[in-house]
Amino acid sequence: MPVEREASREPSVQLNTTGTQVLNALTEVRRELGTGLPERAYVEGSVRELRGRGHEIATEVDLPICYKGERLGARCRADAIVDRAILLEFKAVETILPVHVAQTLTYLRLSACRLGYLVNFDAVPFGKGIRRFVDSSKPERPPGSRLRE
Repeated sequence: MPVEREASREPSVQLNTTGTQVLNALTEVRRELGTGLPERAYVEGSVRELRGRGHEIATEVDLPICYKGERLGARCRADAIVDRAILLEFKAVETILPVHVAQTLTYLRLSACRLGYLVNFDAVPFGKGIRRFVDSSKPERPPGSRLRE
């Protein structure tokens, strides 16, 4: 499977730097809001924080599903894509389950993004609730480049 938990081909320094900036912003959201809120509160806080730091963020991004080269009517919806390069899947749950990981990996595969994070805002400590994923099968796209339509 091309999507890997441990990256064999790391993203560029530029993409990793943007990823670090995103994680710093999400850490600030968690610091400000704490735990125990609905997921939507963390999404809205993250949008404000990331935009305030100069990042472009799209939420509830439709990801088309193809079967044998043809688009299906069904779609997945990613929580957020930052700078057209980093996929974010947000959770506010006690424990990240394998289904959450599978969902994030699927969304990363369906998107044009090469780097993705699964972020659980209810994790204590917060850092234990962040999972990083790299799709090493995709070419590098610098942050801000166009997503496939």
